[in-house]
Amino acid sequence: MLQYSIGSVPWTIADGNAYSGNVYTGVGAIDTNFIDSHSLQRASFELEMSTKIISGQITAAVLMKYINPYKNYNSYVVLQTVVFEDSAGGYNIYSSVVRQMLPDAAGNYISKIWVLNDSLKSVNIWNSTLSSTAKLGVVAFLQEVNTNAILQSVYVKGQGNSGSTVITDVQNSIGINGEILVFPNPANNEVTILIVSDNERIENWSLIDNYGREIKSNKLNQGISININTSEIENGIYMVRIFTTNGKNYLQKLIVTHY
Repeated sequence: MLQYSIGSVPWTIADGNAYSGNVYTGVGAIDTNFIDSHSLQRASFELEMSTKIISGQITAAVLMKYINPYKNYNSYVVLQTVVFEDSAGGYNIYSSVVRQMLPDAAGNYISKIWVLNDSLKSVNIWNSTLSSTAKLGVVAFLQEVNTNAILQSVYVKGQGNSGSTVITDVQNSIGINGEILVFPNPANNEVTILIVSDNERIENWSLIDNYGREIKSNKLNQGISININTSEIENGIYMVRIFTTNGKNYLQKLIVTHY
């Protein structure tokens, strides 16, 4: 997450301002076990958004629903709705340019006790002064007031509908047309890397930690799969880099967690 006024890098921020620190000095640094466990937690909220663009007027309707069956939620939240332009500029092109926050920068402040299946709808309208609305999109996110943690988000490009996707695991395949499979992910004692494409072979591979250091590597004799022993690797998030005999390379996120 990139934030203005951060005086030290690299700086890690998770759950808003509840956890932050310099990952090198260790002052307030976040343990990787915390990040791993929180990345697999089920969200407590779902968001559904529909947008309409008529004659320069953008309407964004967001439905918030509480889906946690185990506990009620009793913290102040704010719904932020942001209209952005996909790209803008002349000589210099800028991506994802914020055009308007709805109804304003403060968002929609919500004070209530949420219980299972509670829902609330918020509708915001903006009369655009732009010459074209063809490249507009809307992002909505629900944020806890006390910690600034993002509880859920949803995105619609142009006019249409979208619902939030709750992530409960790490994607197992990556690469063009899913040519690389990495499983299991998260891994405990061993992870397998498999080339799906018939005309490719693994030439060499390396395992990189979150500091960019290579902690494991090997060169193969044109194999189609490898098994990496992760039993002695510390819990954390890593990247597996694969180089193939066709000159391609792939990068896959890998979580190592020992149960």
